[in-house]
Amino acid sequence: MNIGIPVEERRWHRLVPHGILAGLCAGVTLGLVQFVISAAREEDAITPFRLVASLALGTDALDDDVSTALVIVVGTALHFALAALFGVVFVVLLALTFQLSSRRWVLIGYGLLFGFLMWEVNFLAILPGLYPDLTDRIEFTGQIWKGIVAYTLIYGPTLALYLAIRRPGVLADWKGRSAPRSEHARRTIRG
Repeated sequence: MNIGIPVEERRWHRLVPHGILAGLCAGVTLGLVQFVISAAREEDAITPFRLVASLALGTDALDDDVSTALVIVVGTALHFALAALFGVVFVVLLALTFQLSSRRWVLIGYGLLFGFLMWEVNFLAILPGLYPDLTDRIEFTGQIWKGIVAYTLIYGPTLALYLAIRRPGVLADWKGRSAPRSEHARRTIRG
């Protein structure tokens, strides 16, 4: 006897594209905010590109010696690749813990937490371990605004907002009200 309503499904071929799209939306938003923060701090507009490109090009990307076009191309490509990857990680974590059907405010809370933890792990653990020379060249006061604040208040919540609107993997509302069914599901139920 089956009691209850199935609320979520884990069809990875459907969830992963949503993770990529959520990550790209959050990546665009984060990139724009990075420019605003750089402008507010009276930094060069190319600075966000240089920081990201330095992961692939090394500390030389932080200097004016490297071609600006190369820095922009590499920085943009790497930024969006990482944003999409972290979007997939976020969706997978929510799916594995059956949290895709959470209330919107709970998803936003998860996004805040994910953004904060993502910055913490990346900049305080992975960066010093993989790029010790780069760690010395990044100004920590800039990372307060462009790192902690931007990732926690912009990137993570934007990921969650995408999922709260699109609701991938959610079959029914947790309160028991049915979510809009696909045409196939309607035909199957009618017989």
